[in-house]
Amino acid sequence: MKKTITFLLGIILTGTSLKAQWSEVGGPWGFSAGQAFWLSTDFDGTTPYAVYRDCANGCSPTVMSFNGASWQNVGTAGITGAGSDYEAIAVINSVPYIAFADANYSNKLSVMKYASGSWNSVGNALSSVAITGASMVHDAANNCLYVSYTASGTGSLSINKYNLATQAWSGVNMSTFPPLATGVVGLSVYNGELYTSATDWNSDTIVVAKRSSTTGIWTNLRTHVTGTSPSKIGFDNSGNLHLAYVSYSTGVAKGAVLRCIGTNWQPLGSPLSLSSDTIISPTNGMALAMDANTPYVAYGNSHNYGKLSVSKYNGSSWQLVGPAGFSLGGSPLDYNSMKVVNGAVYIAYTAMSPLISNIRTFMMKYDLATGVDEISKDATFSVYPNPANNILHISQVSNDAVIEILDL
Repeated sequence: MKKTITFLLGIILTGTSLKAQWSEVGGPWGFSAGQAFWLSTDFDGTTPYAVYRDCANGCSPTVMSFNGASWQNVGTAGITGAGSDYEAIAVINSVPYIAFADANYSNKLSVMKYASGSWNSVGNALSSVAITGASMVHDAANNCLYVSYTASGTGSLSINKYNLATQAWSGVNMSTFPPLATGVVGLSVYNGELYTSATDWNSDTIVVAKRSSTTGIWTNLRTHVTGTSPSKIGFDNSGNLHLAYVSYSTGVAKGAVLRCIGTNWQPLGSPLSLSSDTIISPTNGMALAMDANTPYVAYGNSHNYGKLSVSKYNGSSWQLVGPAGFSLGGSPLDYNSMKVVNGAVYIAYTAMSPLISNIRTFMMKYDLATGVDEISKDATFSVYPNPANNILHISQVSNDAVIEILDL
């Protein structure tokens, strides 16, 4: 197969193909009013929504949406007027729901929704104790919302279920659930059944479990993955479960993705290696997004000062999506929110912004339709001068390459 190399005269050439760039959504240099933490995002169609701990407004939750030109507050900034933590969001039929640790209720779990122009509680103090993490997922098949959280101090995992039709909460029986967990856990729903991944801190292993929609019994699907970073799970269009996590089994933090086909777990690509160096894991682990049957992961690399890279699995190996270390701002802190929407990859994170000299929320986008695949290592060539003006010399081209020269 011929490889196509496209040059634009007047641009400094580096020996690899020109690649579409990641671009900021909104901004510039972030979109929160001030210091922000625990960013979580979801989409209403192609419209992104974001919730975060807004320390420009009392460290209370703030929700924003992007209207195609700028980010706007959904309701009032600083929704509760009090401190918050561990924000999570789900947008259901154009209605955003948020879950968080609510300082108004001694950091117990609260859930709110935005409807009829205002934020309203759908459950305050849903937990009996303060929480240290929250995750939320919509179950469209059963018209319900699941919210998971871990108890501060004990690390025990609990899950509450909200029936959207009856507007009633019920607890999910966790008596057959195996691990002790801490922080954010992975949640996913497939065919009306709930799946979760959590870390058992007694054994430093990640446990993937499935809850039967008929019996309510939890079944272990995977219990021997060594990893202490929060993990993510998701399904492809073929119904195969994917697990993304950061492993320290080699003594160095490396990223890994496993795919489960039936009951057979298989590593995707080189085990424990999405990058050539240490992965810098944030408080909520790597990000995972599924596009049909293609998994995408986001991670920070030590040689890029923790800045983000995104890779996709092309069927045999991991391939960078755009350049490595593309993220704006400092080393990202929270970047658990990534999704492929309408042919574009979106990644949201928090990082130090030079615009306000503080930690701010960011979202970046990569349009897959305009991306150019990286030239393989065997497609060698030499280009000079660099940059070029009227004359461009190209030599040492491999036999299977086609070169296209376009002016600006």
